[in-house]
Amino acid sequence: MLRKLRRRTEADEGFTLIELLLVILIIAILAAIAIPSFLNQRAKGYDASAKTNLRTAEIAMETYSTDNNGWYPSSVNTQNGSSDPLVAIEPTLSNAPYVTGGATSTGYTLTSQAVGPGTTGDIFTVTLSSGVITRTCFGANAGCLTGTW
Repeated sequence: MLRKLRRRTEADEGFTLIELLLVILIIAILAAIAIPSFLNQRAKGYDASAKTNLRTAEIAMETYSTDNNGWYPSSVNTQNGSSDPLVAIEPTLSNAPYVTGGATSTGYTLTSQAVGPGTTGDIFTVTLSSGVITRTCFGANAGCLTGTW
């Protein structure tokens, strides 16, 4: 009996169609779980980049104000490069995602939009009004679920 079983297992080669289909099904299920998770992480990364640039611009605005007797720049667009007052203070702001905004009668407003390859993401805003800083966001991606950040 043992000899017959051993001979049979030695004669079988390869995998059956059912075994191959089962492996393909398992791989497809794992891919269906992993791909959306990966795409969500990329969106979070783009949002984090926009938030970081906005926070850096906020610090540069306060530095500009300190250097100019409490006045903020009337217009900010970091895409303009070294001609922008904030890029003159912090050169890394000339990289995307860009920050726009400027002074208001009681403070300033700065805005940055998260962007990735072929996508537009959430819009983040920092507003200083009468000494109170407000951080708001608009969008449906991972970085803006509550409207604030």
